[in-house]
Amino acid sequence: MVAKNPTIGIPRMARRQAADPRLRLFGAIETEQVLTPADLDGLPRASFTGGMTCNENGRRPDARWTGVPLRSFLQIANAEPGVRYLNVSAGPYAVAIDIDRVDDVILADLLEDESIAVEHGGPWRLIIPEGRLYNSVKWVDAIEFSLDTPNNSAERLSIARARAAAKRS
Repeated sequence: MVAKNPTIGIPRMARRQAADPRLRLFGAIETEQVLTPADLDGLPRASFTGGMTCNENGRRPDARWTGVPLRSFLQIANAEPGVRYLNVSAGPYAVAIDIDRVDDVILADLLEDESIAVEHGGPWRLIIPEGRLYNSVKWVDAIEFSLDTPNNSAERLSIARARAAAKRS
């Protein structure tokens, strides 16, 4: 059982995404697509069991996450040969994943073998094994296929929060 984190609020966009999950694929691909959970049925699955490190709260306990490896989305979207990054986002919050890492990273829909609750980032959450928690995008609603380095707002926000926390202590 994974405990709830009462310090984190759930934005309206997350509740909308949980009620009607849609995953937009766009960018350097043949045709823009919008996928539903049913569209992901039958795709290869992968799991990761481990903890992640939070810049603000230290290491989080181990948990088992299961989902679709990002590599699968390159094939689904018929990505252009020069794609270098997958920019995974929830609204304006985005993390750029280098194409060399897509085999290790999953778009999880299960936490401890149960659908991910909205409180934990469901219906889809990005899981980067041994990554920083700020890269674990909650409430994923889009994947952009990029030829160039895309916006990585998650990293900028995390660095700013860590600096602010350091000033307070």
